[in-house]
Amino acid sequence: EKLLFRQPTKWLIRNVQIALPLGLWAAGVISDLLTGREFDNRRNRAQQLQKTISSLGPAIIKGGQALASRPDLMPSEYLDELQKLQDDVPRFSNEVAFATVEEELKMKFEDVFELIETEPIAAASIGQVYKARLISNGETVALKIQRPKCEDVIALDLYVLRWWSGVANFITELLNRDINLQSI
Repeated sequence: EKLLFRQPTKWLIRNVQIALPLGLWAAGVISDLLTGREFDNRRNRAQQLQKTISSLGPAIIKGGQALASRPDLMPSEYLDELQKLQDDVPRFSNEVAFATVEEELKMKFEDVFELIETEPIAAASIGQVYKARLISNGETVALKIQRPKCEDVIALDLYVLRWWSGVANFITELLNRDINLQSI
């Protein structure tokens, strides 16, 4: 956190990367409310939110997963869509995944693993899983590969989210609402 505090440009850029797509989604919801189309468009807006969150990285996806379990905060259409964040997030390319493994192991991927399935068998917020066989002994393994720069992105996003949840808590207190977003 201290390191990020000394890098305000990085913090500002990430704020824009997160706030812009979420702000565009929120503008659509507000437009629906003002024109009386909120109920008609709710499922579509829920799908848009799920796709937007999916594109914003691991920490934001984790936040969406937390919201998916909060029927006190979200309508059922949103809960249904956000629950897809549990096991239906975009995959990253095999080339990037295998390069990550090679960088970690300092060995060629094919010298260590043989893929049983050419595509990931699962993808989650932090990484994806391949079914592979160890070249050394033929043992079948689940090969879990973290998303590129995952730790750095999560650290920055948590800092940004903590700041924004503080702002949101201030606003909810002004509105006499008993919701603590930092605890979520």
